[in-house]
Amino acid sequence: MESRTAGAFGEFPRTTGIWGLVEQVKAGTTTREALQALLVQYRAPLKAHLVVRKRLSSDAADDLLQNFIESKILRLKLIERADRNKGRFRSFLLTALDRFLIDEYRKAQEPVQALGEMQLEVPEEENPEPFNVAWARQVIEAAFENMRTECARQKRPDVWGVFEQRIVNPILHGAEPASYEALLKEYGFASPAQASNVLMTAKRTFRRALEEVIGEYEDGAQGVREEMEALKAILGRAGAG
Repeated sequence: MESRTAGAFGEFPRTTGIWGLVEQVKAGTTTREALQALLVQYRAPLKAHLVVRKRLSSDAADDLLQNFIESKILRLKLIERADRNKGRFRSFLLTALDRFLIDEYRKAQEPVQALGEMQLEVPEEENPEPFNVAWARQVIEAAFENMRTECARQKRPDVWGVFEQRIVNPILHGAEPASYEALLKEYGFASPAQASNVLMTAKRTFRRALEEVIGEYEDGAQGVREEMEALKAILGRAGAG
C-alpha cells in the first residue's frame, strides 16, 4: 500500500520501506513475488560489485546472483535473519553475497584439490564501493524519474525542463548547463531571475523526490537523513575518484 505526502510543489508516493518489507517477510505476510520485487532494487548494485570488485563476467554474475536468490534468500530464508539494529540492509545483503561467493569458490576447488592441482583463487576481501556507487546512481536516477513524472502530472514542464537542462543533463550526459537566456526563450520567463526562482523550486522538488526514494530503503526521518548523508559521501568519493 502506498500513500502520498505533500510538499510545497507536488506530491510523491510514499511506499513501504525496505525494513517494513523485511518485517513482512519475517511475519509471513508477503509473497514470493513481493520478495523478488524487493530484491530487484539491489540486483544492479550487487551485480556491479561482482563484476567490478570480484571480476566476474556479466553472465557469471547473473548466474551467481540467481543462485544466491534461489538458494539463500528463497530456500534458506536469509531475509528473516536481517536485523536493522546491526546496520543497513544493503550491507547485510552484500556481506551475505560475499560469503556465498566464497562458498561457491570452495565448492569449485574440491575436485581440483583431490587431484593435487593448484587451488583456485579465493575472492578478495570485501570492498563495497562499486556496490555503493551503483546503488547511489540507481537512487539518483529513480528520483529524477519520479520528479519528471510528478512535474508532468502537475502540468509544470518548466520546473522539470529547467532542472533537466541545468542539472540532469550535465550530470548524466556531461552536457553544458543551458543558459538562462536560452531558458527564457524556451519557457517564456519574464527575466533570468524568474528562471532562477523556478530552478530553486525544482531543486526543492528534487530533494523531496530523493527523500522519497531513499525512504524505500530506510524507514523514519532519522533513517532517511542518515542515508542522505551516506549518499552524499558515496557520490563525493566517486567524484573524487
